[in-house]
Amino acid sequence: MEQIFTAESIQVACIVLGKIIIAVTLGGIIGFEREKHGRPAGLRTHMLVALGVVLFCIVSTSYKGADPTRISAQVVTGIGFLGAGTILRLGAEVRGLTSAASIWATAAISMAVARGGPYVIVAAVSTFMALATLGFIEKIEKRLRPKSLPREMVVILERRSDFHELIEKLNNDGFEINGVRVLQSSPQIEVSLQISGSSAAALQTATTVHGVTEARWV
Repeated sequence: MEQIFTAESIQVACIVLGKIIIAVTLGGIIGFEREKHGRPAGLRTHMLVALGVVLFCIVSTSYKGADPTRISAQVVTGIGFLGAGTILRLGAEVRGLTSAASIWATAAISMAVARGGPYVIVAAVSTFMALATLGFIEKIEKRLRPKSLPREMVVILERRSDFHELIEKLNNDGFEINGVRVLQSSPQIEVSLQISGSSAAALQTATTVHGVTEARWV
């Protein structure tokens, strides 16, 4: 049986754990941005992807005669299946592509960390490039995207406090609210919203908010 607690084994374990910590931290940074926007693949998903990829890459190269390129190819294929699970089709619109791409990028960053050396610096810079793409570039994209005509959505809520959560959720998902009108204040809250954006996606977002009992287009 191999000796576990030798000086050499402990040194290797420390190096591997250090890489895992770096990869999980970088993956968590990207995951936090996704979590903040309420995406299905958030903080925990990205951190676990980073951890798993580093372990796969490092452990696979530790075997004699192992082909690291083959393992890397299998990792990329597996991440593709995981990313596909975050993609949803809502009517004519497809959502979740950005989350799938962020998982894919996290896997690549983690593989760079597993490689070690100067690639750790590349991984760190790539992480902040991914953040810039998800945040800053998204704002530019919204400005360049052609504006759709606003439509009226009627939403029924259980409590007045749920209305603020609804507005915040719609804004975070990139919908522009052009006007608000209260149709009924008791026993339930019924409001009319003028919203610009994808009809199917806006309705899906509204119905996921806690306290919303009904949402429909007029």
